[in-house]
Amino acid sequence: MAVLATIHTNFLSSSINRRKLPYRLSFRSPRYSIPSTSLPARRHVSCGSGTGDGVARRSANFPPNFFDYNFVQCLSTDYTEEKYKAQVKMLKEDVKGMFGEAMDHVAKLEFINAVQGLGLQYHFDAEIKQALELVHGGSEDAWALLDDLHAAALQFRLLRQHGYVVSQDVFKRFMNETGGFKASLREDTKGLLSLYEASFHGFEDEAIIDKAKAFSYKYLKEINVEGTAANLCEKVSRALDMPIHWRPNRLEARWFIKMYEEEPDVNPTLLRLAKLDFNYLQSIYKKEFSKMARWWVELGLYELNVFRDRMTECYIWSVIMAFEPEFGPFREMMTIVNCFITLMDDIYDVFGTLEELELLTDIIDRFECCLSDLVVDYYVSQEPHVD
Repeated sequence: MAVLATIHTNFLSSSINRRKLPYRLSFRSPRYSIPSTSLPARRHVSCGSGTGDGVARRSANFPPNFFDYNFVQCLSTDYTEEKYKAQVKMLKEDVKGMFGEAMDHVAKLEFINAVQGLGLQYHFDAEIKQALELVHGGSEDAWALLDDLHAAALQFRLLRQHGYVVSQDVFKRFMNETGGFKASLREDTKGLLSLYEASFHGFEDEAIIDKAKAFSYKYLKEINVEGTAANLCEKVSRALDMPIHWRPNRLEARWFIKMYEEEPDVNPTLLRLAKLDFNYLQSIYKKEFSKMARWWVELGLYELNVFRDRMTECYIWSVIMAFEPEFGPFREMMTIVNCFITLMDDIYDVFGTLEELELLTDIIDRFECCLSDLVVDYYVSQEPHVD
């Protein structure tokens, strides 16, 4: 639902809502260790006959959809105009030039990390690959210079994220004679945060990476909030809730833009491109979502109270799977497919009687290729003809 919460938030507005950091941070356990007692209870299934056909049917008491499809069909798309496309294209060229500028090793790594965090990686895949090739090619000299935990962990995470072979032994320089991490690292909050994020790119049976995760997690939970920058505290809180590696690109970009804007060494050109790109993509999503809502309303299935109306969630899922603008047809098709999967799932699990489901299953089993050809021919006939 976080996507819809930002549907009317444009970064280029002069009045950006800034959420203040609470006085006390609540650090939660990472979501990879959810106890079974915290799982939601199973939905109660009861019998009823509210369909008027005289057949006793079960009901799962599905909550109604709370989205107003009439409103959704009228969503505005302000940032799909050609002038914004031209601005994005111009800023892209400026940022591409920055990849070739002279900067120290750590600054280059942080620049790549900022590009990825801002959701701009898909624009600069070739430039990022070229930069990381140079980093990996001179890896022996590069690692020897990285006595800073933050820099070493950041390089480790970026290289492994992009498929390069990097040994866990690069962290041995930060360990003591007993095989644990040095006690002096406990006060390095920035380094611990980078180490924690890097630990989620470990492989099975990598003992050093496992120790890195346990060590960083333990002391990140114990940081002194009063003596740590508010920006860094919020990053720590978010990482402990869920690491970057597990977060959807578009949702992470929305948060990262706000955090990056408050950095002392913010790159104005990169920030401007991130805001324009986010608003441009969001306008595309709003246009697609309006189209899907119109299809759903015209289909009329949303009026039936026999299955979960989850068209919105299905579309959001498709955006998380493929957010790039060129994958619009994929997002629309996945939304349609998942809507019908939800429909069929609830019909089989709850609504249908045994006799009806046996008949429906038989019809599906006897679905012939010639019928599928008719469906394809129908959709082809609906395509607009170009003279």
